[in-house]
Amino acid sequence: MASVNIPGYFSVSRRDRNDGRQGGGIALYAAERTRYIGHIEDSIDAERSWHMIHADVGPILLGVWYRPPDAPDVHTSSLAAELQHLSKGMIGTTVVGDMNIHHARWLRFSNGNTGIGQVLQDICVAEGITQCVHEPTRGDYLLDLVLSDIPDCTTTSVLPPITDHRVVMAKIMIDQPTHRIIDRRVWHFREANWAQLQRAFQHVDWTFIETEGAHQVAERVTSTILRVAKLHIPYRKMRERKSTHPWITPRCESAVKRKCDAEGTPHYQTACQECNDVTAAEYAKYVSRLKRKIENVPRNSKQWWRLNRCLLHRRAKTSAIPPLRSESGTWVLQPELKANLFAETFRSQATLPAAAMEAVIGEPSTVMGDFVLIRQRWTRRVLANIDEDKATGPDGIPGAILKRTRRELAAPITRLARRLLTLGAWPDIWRYHWIVPLYKRKSVYNPLHYRGVHLTLVLSKVVEQLISNVLISLWEKIDAFGNDQWAFRKKHNYRDLVTLLVASWIMAVHIGNKVGIYLSDIAAAFDRVFKQYMLAKCRRAGANDCFLTFLSEFLAPRRASVIVDGVSSDPFTIEDMVFQGTHFGPPLWNAYFADVSGPAASNGAKPTKFADDLNTYKSYPADTALEEVLSDLKRGQQAVHQWGAENRVSFDPGREVFAVVHPRFAHGPDFKLLGAIFDTKLTMTSCIEATMRKVTPKIKALLRTRPY
Repeated sequence: MASVNIPGYFSVSRRDRNDGRQGGGIALYAAERTRYIGHIEDSIDAERSWHMIHADVGPILLGVWYRPPDAPDVHTSSLAAELQHLSKGMIGTTVVGDMNIHHARWLRFSNGNTGIGQVLQDICVAEGITQCVHEPTRGDYLLDLVLSDIPDCTTTSVLPPITDHRVVMAKIMIDQPTHRIIDRRVWHFREANWAQLQRAFQHVDWTFIETEGAHQVAERVTSTILRVAKLHIPYRKMRERKSTHPWITPRCESAVKRKCDAEGTPHYQTACQECNDVTAAEYAKYVSRLKRKIENVPRNSKQWWRLNRCLLHRRAKTSAIPPLRSESGTWVLQPELKANLFAETFRSQATLPAAAMEAVIGEPSTVMGDFVLIRQRWTRRVLANIDEDKATGPDGIPGAILKRTRRELAAPITRLARRLLTLGAWPDIWRYHWIVPLYKRKSVYNPLHYRGVHLTLVLSKVVEQLISNVLISLWEKIDAFGNDQWAFRKKHNYRDLVTLLVASWIMAVHIGNKVGIYLSDIAAAFDRVFKQYMLAKCRRAGANDCFLTFLSEFLAPRRASVIVDGVSSDPFTIEDMVFQGTHFGPPLWNAYFADVSGPAASNGAKPTKFADDLNTYKSYPADTALEEVLSDLKRGQQAVHQWGAENRVSFDPGREVFAVVHPRFAHGPDFKLLGAIFDTKLTMTSCIEATMRKVTPKIKALLRTRPY
């Protein structure tokens, strides 16, 4: 066959047909600027050829394949053996070509399911390979595939057709390895002498708690715990190396340098082979370490899935936050600049709405007594329930120390809580928050699509819980949160609420009604709470003067910094909020939000609340006109918005929904309620599809892990 010349490209390999058929065959061309690509071998059983691309991070195996529609099964089944033989020592494998495979369950755009299609899918699953093309490539069918075990580095696009096939473009993005060195100090609990630490705490003189002021006593308790703990628990500096390619060790870097230095010399091929061998060996060690880690963590933990992604994607992140784009359109790359951008974003989101009118807050019907009891056994119980895996706050005291010395520290911490409540004060040392950005949804490059998770001190949260339990106990007794609040309360959870709502809707439909639903959500709820109204509502809920003085100090302005990759933003002030990351925050919000139920029920609807989510529903006769139902629901919305204006609360218009639930007279879009997606006919089809979309990647990840 005559050679084909393509300007700007050179021929790497070609494989002509040897079965008597005219034309056809396969060929691989590379751009003239391509330096390190070579032909390895051709398949004996199929029109398939194999090549190696020598990238900076190691060798990539590239296969080119044409499978005739009437090809015998061996054309496909032989792929498994070739992959196992040729992929040894390779960093990644990609196979491209016209494969004429039909498998509707796997490829979607297919003419049914075939046995040979199932064979190819089984090979891909066994080898950890993903099919990367997701559009038809010939008519209505997907026949041209890109199979890759580095899908995280591979992007594909389907372009306009040439003859009867559309062009498939696959790009393999091989990044230069980058790494960061992070220095931090850590506790080595495995080497701790816990018995001696417990005895040491028993001999500490804690009498200063009753004599010093609130700020001094909290600082002294903190410094005493840290000083004694460091005497019995090793506390060392650790240097952590974060890399996008964790297996690229100094040994690999030396091998790559020797290969580059040998270019143009007789030793170049030897240096290339040595570089391959070293990279493959280090990668094998990396996989082995990951396997051991995966075996030692629970299957349902976040860490298991994080390690799974590292194992399958062959790369890691040096930063949890990608580059961000500011409002001016500039890209923010450095950790300190990212932290300051988040700080400005979170600060702007926490601004209170302007005062439209003054709220009228009633008088208390019950007031708690002046004597407040806080027992040591309550403190021991709170300390025993500390989650040791929770992040350490700005004071540096980890929860493990408090938990494992709970019998010795219960008395001083109880005395500290009593002292702070008596003084009606909150220490300055506990008024500092670390805020960590957590991605929510949509574009990862937009700082508005993150929410801040507040990291506060473990010791302060223990003291908060001891004090707040007294107030919460009273509020539960007098029903200060209302019967329709289901969040942050004992024997109430979102599953119960969803079950109750769905059962109520089904019953209404069963007796011949349709259900009108109004869903609302408050914008930045916990971060926008007017302190003056908060204290007035706590007074109405029965808090005595001692508690009101304490809460006034607790809700005073604080300082915060955003943390990105271990780097802090400039400190900024946070105020007029119930402070996320605190134990008092949820019950205080429930008390603030309780009286919205009156306006929400003003049109006869039944309100339910879960934290800041307010939902109302009302039954109407099935023959009630749609316009009448919507008009009635909007009257309830107006009353709720009126309450918001009075209480300086903003409802997010983008998340307000009106819907009518009925098998025949349904109206409105699918809506999300406490994590579940509902369609207005209650078929739950949308919810099932959403669940499948979440489950499918997990199943694929589990299957792709099998070779390891």
